[in-house]
Amino acid sequence: MNDKELYFLECRHKGRIVKKIKEEVAARNQTFNIADVEILLHNAFDNVPQEVWAKCVRHAEELQDKNLRKIILRDQPPPLIINLQEDDTDGEDTDEDFW
Repeated sequence: MNDKELYFLECRHKGRIVKKIKEEVAARNQTFNIADVEILLHNAFDNVPQEVWAKCVRHAEELQDKNLRKIILRDQPPPLIINLQEDDTDGEDTDEDFW
């Protein structure tokens, strides 16, 4: 799954809430006056159940934690391994030493 598809999936919860709010405002808008639309918008936000907002917040927190773990893993350098045992080479590197 590429980043664009992942972003789409992560944003769908937010999109559902926005869609419901837009539908409610559109259904109740009679005057098309910006002041009236603002009031309708505030009312539509207030009509979204608290459980829906809580679910959206939990989802956002999960995504934030997941992305933070990805960033931490990405930014960690690979481990550096130093062999402290004596080797039996003559000091010259050859291709055979690496394979």
